[in-house]
Amino acid sequence: MTDDNSEGTASDELAHWQAQLAAAQAAGDQAEEARAHLALGETKRVSGNVGAARTHFERALALSEQLGDTLGIANAHVRLGGLERMSGNAEAARAHFERALAL
Repeated sequence: MTDDNSEGTASDELAHWQAQLAAAQAAGDQAEEARAHLALGETKRVSGNVGAARTHFERALALSEQLGDTLGIANAHVRLGGLERMSGNAEAARAHFERALAL
């Protein structure tokens, strides 16, 4: 059985996180901006858009590093490591996972 509303749900989720990102940027809330980038990256990854996912995860990493948010940094490295693993880049994946574990 398939979920006839799955495309609408993904579209709704994307719109939600895009709105969250815009609101965070307007408010100057970098922590929320980083969270929105992680969520958008995951939404893009699930939809198969690896390039956009990578861009969002990298932005989340940069923001988290600026904020000194170790949990955010670890989450971004885990997500980036997953992308590298999916792409067959075992060494790059391992490097991201090791960075996350070291935090």
